[in-house]
Amino acid sequence: MEELIKWHYVTSRPLTENVYIWDGTIPEDEETVIVSDGETVWVDMWMYYGDDDYNFESVSDLKEFYWASIPKPPIREVE
Repeated sequence: MEELIKWHYVTSRPLTENVYIWDGTIPEDEETVIVSDGETVWVDMWMYYGDDDYNFESVSDLKEFYWASIPKPPIREVE
């Protein structure tokens, strides 16, 4: 059975004047996922940088994004 890709929407929102938090389900630490900013799609790793700072390894200025786990291929039984 084919597995459909489930996209998660995440946005940042202000917690205080200078502190923002992610609002939505974020990937697991060091999880490689499919990411989209609504225009471009790429593969990236979600990283923890300390002091409650999470962001992608290659892009750190996103204010909102979509992400999805990379689907695993089906395992075929050998006869």
